[in-house]
Amino acid sequence: PSPVSYSFDSTEQLRVMKEMESRGLKLVGIYHSHPDSPPIPSLTDIRRAFFPGTREPNFPDAAYMIVSLTENEPEVNVFLILGSEVQKVELIIER
Repeated sequence: PSPVSYSFDSTEQLRVMKEMESRGLKLVGIYHSHPDSPPIPSLTDIRRAFFPGTREPNFPDAAYMIVSLTENEPEVNVFLILGSEVQKVELIIER
């Protein structure tokens, strides 16, 4: 564990992805928090969105949700990371 980054257990990730595929499910998003910084992708977040040493996305159709805990109320932003472009997208929460 690290206070400044997150990671997946690769064995568990592969198991879950295979199970999702067998059920016809699709990964639509990944979320993590930024306890001490704004809810925008860091350089590390952007780098980790791709297979190491490539510009091939790990999860091509996934949105990245980042929750910032710097204020009294959490702040949430959602992004698509497409090549070298980071595009903020609107988050709509319906009840």
